[in-house]
Amino acid sequence: SLTTPSSSAYNTDRYGHNLIFEFKPTAIYHPATNEDAADAVQCAAAFNISIAPRSGGHSFEGYCEGGKDGALVIDVNKFQQFSLNPTTGIATVGAGTRLGPIYSRLWRAGGYFVPAGVCPSVGVGGHALGGGVGMLARKYGMLTHNIVSVTLIDAQGTIRKVSATSNPDLFWALRGAGGGNFGVVTEFQFQAHKAPAVITTMIYQYPLSHFPAVIDAFVALGQIATDDLTSLMFPSSRGIDLKVNYLGPKDAALSAIGPLLEMTGPPATMDVREGTWYEAATLWNWLRGGD
Repeated sequence: SLTTPSSSAYNTDRYGHNLIFEFKPTAIYHPATNEDAADAVQCAAAFNISIAPRSGGHSFEGYCEGGKDGALVIDVNKFQQFSLNPTTGIATVGAGTRLGPIYSRLWRAGGYFVPAGVCPSVGVGGHALGGGVGMLARKYGMLTHNIVSVTLIDAQGTIRKVSATSNPDLFWALRGAGGGNFGVVTEFQFQAHKAPAVITTMIYQYPLSHFPAVIDAFVALGQIATDDLTSLMFPSSRGIDLKVNYLGPKDAALSAIGPLLEMTGPPATMDVREGTWYEAATLWNWLRGGD
């Protein structure tokens, strides 16, 4: 489907996550196949129109709207395919899929996961190509480290399979060296992992007045923590949220987080839970079951 400035859905379709940006694309195109996307790239090239791939529209800088007026946005939200090879653990994921459904589908496929972010509405395309840090990063790396291959439409409109052995320079560039600048990705293959038997999730909240102590403790903990512990800090006008994930039981988790609590003092609130990976993911990602 094609949304143009004369379409009734244009103003709805053109906006991304950050509403401060009001760029006006020439059109927003929603291809259904690789061939559709290739045709769009060739058409844009013929008329010297810049292209902005869009997976979930979560770019804070508005790049998914073109970063300027007049771009052709190629929105890959129709690419929702999913499969998992139980022998290799390789997951095939459409580039328009959001993180929440990916977590749910992998879990239901046999207790698998990929190490990715904490917001379920983020599209996997920009997230994976830009890095993809999350609550399992210290142990399993960022999502971009777990890319096995991608299907991509290059600047000439050619459909390419890109991996460590096929177009290796492009494969290197895609994994963190410029996000969506090297083509329109329509499909990923990720190395998925079997979830640990138990994960402990700890959420600590502090008032903003504790910020100096919390940031010092956060940095210090990162230098001594094992790879089983990953922590993220979220300052806001309400206070400071410190989310900690430990790959193991509650008693070991509390021992691992002890040095941080000694530096910060008691938090205003705390929530410590032991459970499965998916139960932990519902806490990190504000998921409520389903898909």
